[in-house]
Amino acid sequence: MGVQVVATGEVLDVFVSGMDRIWGLRSRLEIPMSRVDGARVAPAAEAKAELSIRTGGLGVPGLALVGHFRGRTVKKQWWRVYRAEAVLIVELSADSQFDRLVLQVDEPAAVAAAIEAARSGRDRTV
Repeated sequence: MGVQVVATGEVLDVFVSGMDRIWGLRSRLEIPMSRVDGARVAPAAEAKAELSIRTGGLGVPGLALVGHFRGRTVKKQWWRVYRAEAVLIVELSADSQFDRLVLQVDEPAAVAAAIEAARSGRDRTV
């Protein structure tokens, strides 16, 4: 898998591996947990419908979205999604580098639960 998510009470770490590091222009995203507003699972089609323009990274329709994107309502987004049915959406506060992370992970519901648990003070790694 191209990303590993580690959620603690202090920080949300997203570690990027392989060619996604190059395409996504990041090897790691480190977000203070105080700037994480929530995490949820959504159908990939719903998340993609919000996209507007790629501002840096790889964008191959129907295949891969990795890197910086702007959305219609949520402006600054960082994506790492290939051909997923469901994606993990992490909403971030306005003072963060990005407003939203959209990630393809093995078990999006479990990762969302781990992030929510970390937000409430119970550390978990997924």
